Amino acid sequence: LHKNVIKGVFSQHDARPGGAWSKQGQDANSGGIWAPVNVHISRGAVIDNVLTTPDWQQGLENPALKIEIDYRANRPRQATLHIRATPANFSGKSYQIDQPVTLTYTGHTAQALNVTLPMDAARLWWPKGYGDPNLYDVEVSLTDDLGTLDRSTTRTGLRQIVKPDQGGWEINGKRIFLRGTNYIGTSWLSSMSPKDWEKDLVLLEEMNANTIRVHGHLASHPLYALADARGMLIWQDMPLQWGYNDSPEFAQEAARQATDAIHQYGNYPSIIVWGGQNEPPFDSLWMQKRFPDWHPDMNKPLSQAVADALAADISRITHPWSSVTEHFWQGWYFGTLNDFLQPSKSAIITEFGAEALPNLATLKTIIPEKDLWPATTKPGDPGWVVWKYHNFQPIQTFQFAKIERGPTIETFIANTQRYQADSVSLAAESYRRQRYQPVTVLLQFMFVENWPSINWGVMDYRRQPKLGYYALKKAYQPVLPSIEPVTLNWKTGTPGRVNFWAINDTLTAYPGARLVWRITQDDRTLSEGEQQLDMAADSGSKQVEASATPLTGTPVTAFSVIYDRHGNQLGANDHLFTLNAPEAK
Repeated sequence: LHKNVIKGVFSQHDARPGGAWSKQGQDANSGGIWAPVNVHISRGAVIDNVLTTPDWQQGLENPALKIEIDYRANRPRQATLHIRATPANFSGKSYQIDQPVTLTYTGHTAQALNVTLPMDAARLWWPKGYGDPNLYDVEVSLTDDLGTLDRSTTRTGLRQIVKPDQGGWEINGKRIFLRGTNYIGTSWLSSMSPKDWEKDLVLLEEMNANTIRVHGHLASHPLYALADARGMLIWQDMPLQWGYNDSPEFAQEAARQATDAIHQYGNYPSIIVWGGQNEPPFDSLWMQKRFPDWHPDMNKPLSQAVADALAADISRITHPWSSVTEHFWQGWYFGTLNDFLQPSKSAIITEFGAEALPNLATLKTIIPEKDLWPATTKPGDPGWVVWKYHNFQPIQTFQFAKIERGPTIETFIANTQRYQADSVSLAAESYRRQRYQPVTVLLQFMFVENWPSINWGVMDYRRQPKLGYYALKKAYQPVLPSIEPVTLNWKTGTPGRVNFWAINDTLTAYPGARLVWRITQDDRTLSEGEQQLDMAADSGSKQVEASATPLTGTPVTAFSVIYDRHGNQLGANDHLFTLNAPEAK
């Protein structure tokens, strides 16, 4: 509640060695140098940083690039500033400006040169599925009569992100539904190479995610450069997790670091959101029970100071803090999975999900063989101590989610993975059916386990997928034939109801499309049909209200496929309904 070090999830978090609250919660803490260190040589002046910001005053067709150059000079001097923007990953027009400047001497304090580079008809940067991620290399140099004083090159892209008062966010004037996941690639940044970051981005793309929330930390620069090149959108959190020192001095330091983050990471077009503090104390009533000195205004000045600092970047959306009201933990910390079917009260959902065990081969690298089968499922059983150290939550697993362990470790793994898959698919489909009414951002928690642990990742730390990965891949299809459960407890001999939807997140319309659906039991078709539709771009609507009567007690499966007018499959889906479940008490 009173942390003094700004390290976010790297200092206190549920997914750390030992978890957030145990005496071992600081085991294997991160620290030290985790990025390359270089010696830079210049003559007479040094360019410390180049920050680029798109300018849309003349419209999307004729953008400009505002460039802030931080420099230091060893004495007052006249120089010439040269700026050149050249296509980095495509062939096209370059843009250049040269102008005389007067450099001032201010010791070790950097000064700023501010220049606007017109870039008429420049190509815009687009996320994958919406266009090409066009990038420009921007070279800045200072010269005098003797030659070059210093030179710096950065890479950036021109894109506009807008958050209207109502409806979805817009990128370059096109509405976009953000579907993705929270991401902590590792607890130790120095262990990730560019190839490791790229492997994760490929797996994310294959899961049909278009957005990642870099959760509660700043990652190393190769991740963002690769996201730029591949067209992956990034919601970037500040490294502020839960409670901190409540002094004005600490708030000032956090705001300074937020400003520094803008300067260090501001040239990446993939970053479209700056997120402030995650679950700050004043927004987290659960802290009242854990901390006697909690009070309802705790960290309000801190969160506001950071939000104000981030808002200085007008090229991005600022999300002041991530509220517990946008963390949808139905079926894990409260409620049941069916609560996901209720209307969302938040347009932004930044967390939802459930834990699941990895496959047995991975699990054996985490839990010693002798500890694989605790005597009971009681959370206080000492057999779960080593499991809890590795982030497993027995209370939530056995008491809240009511997951059965079964007779073997294999059934235990299967049951947890099926529960996680049901959780993420039910939530993702429900909130996609609520697209823009009100949901516009949907981020599962989380993509990969960041150390040898058992937590909310749909991918284990060895990058082996769980069933939840495939469930999200299906639920995140850009064109989704969504299946809405209407009857929640199917019974033998009683009609059950289900609705079939057509959801299209793409910018392509599909006139003359077909939605084909079928409800089966024991390889027998109980009900089936076909619906013709002209599916508009960026749309979602209910197409069919169907029913079927189960004949036996075995599971019922609903299938749905959308084809374009030429018979090409655009998306396929299925949903399993178990029968005759006992009524909830």
